[in-house]
Amino acid sequence: MNRAVRYTLLASFVLAVLWVAGCDGCGPGPIKVTFSGAPSTGIANSGSSLTATVTNDGRNLGVYWTCTPVGSCGTFNPAQSGSGDPVTYTPPPSATTVTICATSEADPTKSFCVTIPIDAYLAFYLSGYENNEDEDTYGLAGSVEVDPTGKVLGGEQDYNDADAEGGVGASSAQITGGSLTVNLATGQGTLTLVTNNAKVGVSGTETLGLQAVNSAHALIIQFDGSATSSGSLDTQTLPSTPTGGFAFAVSGVDNEYYSVVLGGVFTISGANIQNGFIDVNDSGYPPVLYELPYSGTIAAPDKYGRGTLTLNASGEDPTLVYYIVGPEAMRLIRVEDPTQFVVGSAYGQGASALKFNNALVGSYAFLVEGNVYSFPVYAAAGMITTTKGEGLPFTGVGDVNEEGFPASAQSLSGNWFMDNDGYGGLGFSAGKGLEDIYNLGVYAVDPKLNILDPNNPSGGGGALVVDLDGSSSFESPLNGVGVLLPQTDTTSADVNGTWAFGAQDFPLGGLCAGCYEFDFVGQGTISSLAFSGTGMISDPGKLFSSKTTDSGVSFAGSGESSTATIVPDEENPGRYTISNQTIGTLEYEFHVTIYQASSGQLLWVEMDDLSLWGGTLQTLTPLP
Repeated sequence: MNRAVRYTLLASFVLAVLWVAGCDGCGPGPIKVTFSGAPSTGIANSGSSLTATVTNDGRNLGVYWTCTPVGSCGTFNPAQSGSGDPVTYTPPPSATTVTICATSEADPTKSFCVTIPIDAYLAFYLSGYENNEDEDTYGLAGSVEVDPTGKVLGGEQDYNDADAEGGVGASSAQITGGSLTVNLATGQGTLTLVTNNAKVGVSGTETLGLQAVNSAHALIIQFDGSATSSGSLDTQTLPSTPTGGFAFAVSGVDNEYYSVVLGGVFTISGANIQNGFIDVNDSGYPPVLYELPYSGTIAAPDKYGRGTLTLNASGEDPTLVYYIVGPEAMRLIRVEDPTQFVVGSAYGQGASALKFNNALVGSYAFLVEGNVYSFPVYAAAGMITTTKGEGLPFTGVGDVNEEGFPASAQSLSGNWFMDNDGYGGLGFSAGKGLEDIYNLGVYAVDPKLNILDPNNPSGGGGALVVDLDGSSSFESPLNGVGVLLPQTDTTSADVNGTWAFGAQDFPLGGLCAGCYEFDFVGQGTISSLAFSGTGMISDPGKLFSSKTTDSGVSFAGSGESSTATIVPDEENPGRYTISNQTIGTLEYEFHVTIYQASSGQLLWVEMDDLSLWGGTLQTLTPLP
């Protein structure tokens, strides 16, 4: 072979190698990436399908997907795809702006990017006390759409104070505007809702104070002086009609304005509600009603996740409005009857539905509290350990404050049961209850669900709780609702950290005349078992100052101490006490008991003769 031929063959080989390794795609032209399906606006937590098309990629390597800001822009499943193959993009859990890119695997210099706003749909619910002449208790639930600038784009809500004669009564309203502002450093802010109902809030505008726990969950209070209440604000994931097994608990007032609580279980199958069992404790109509069977229907949700549940129990057909938080969480409120209402939550049972028999085994922390129209008004917390022994016994310790009569570190024992459908109960033995608390209805939820924060993937499970005591030393039924959380950590060192906290307080006559309730949320730090923080207080009775609402309020210790001292109970690991808690400039020391459910969840009750509260502390995750 002559030299010219060899050079020609070598040149051809080199060109072929270069073409395979670095050509624009080994096709008739340069690589080009485009994709379809990108929405003009994304919705937080709600996935959408994206498809990238790569032109002139002779090797068909496809694309890899990225977004910014890195770490808080969402996820792709899968993160790499072939040309024309769809991927699911799930936006982050809060309103923001993101840039999504599909980049060629064959030529990383070729990509296609689009920047889109991510709006968030947020579900909220509260219950509390109106600051008006009627002094009504009330419930509020709704959903609102917020864009990345904090502008409220729309929404809807349902309100009921069980006053059909002169108060707000039962009403459904459109949310036409408003704004969300949050201090990223503290997580505290406000959500303002402009509605078309002039009776709610201040001439139709409601302001909610909030303490973010993380980017998808906040503790909230009404914060405009027209009323005070406590509740939750959560990012919505809006699926189709809920399905499967659920547990629920709600609290409110009946048509004679007596406190009433209900709890139970049910199954949703298509448009039908089946296998329902409900417990009722109505202080106006004793005795307590146990395990009433019921059925019903469910209507599909609208764009805001609002739908209705119509129940058929004991000849009545109450309708509950629901707002979806996610596939296994709903907020509930009754509004079809303007003379009575309840508000609360329903949580899914997941794959454990109809498999709960004797499942309530282990250690648990619990909290239960009445509403402002309960008599006696009360709050209680504690921890128990259950076993599978004969009679299914449990033992534990608890604290309760009934109408300013606190009882601390009470020794508890009794028996429990749990049916396959998650319907169960705790029965305290004679002399081994929490003063007048002897019977708690217990309704199990999915072990993968976090009851306090249903968007949190940490899970945990547990149960909703309803107090089913038919009488008390006050000659009135004791009723309230709460939670039973698995107790996975009692190590005192794990109480240290940064916490979002909140509580609903019922001050008694000796502390302030004519004030019925105040509510607060805040952020605090526990270091070396010393607590301090700042918060927001809704205080219609002006107990703390001349203001009905106040921000930047200190939560500290008394005297020369700038912190409140947390003292572990050596005999009962997981139980702690505070004897020198102060709030703002009020010259009053609050005495508090804390029960540790886990390294991320604490339950607390106030144990004073002039005031009482129940609430939670949840590990705070800094906002992005």
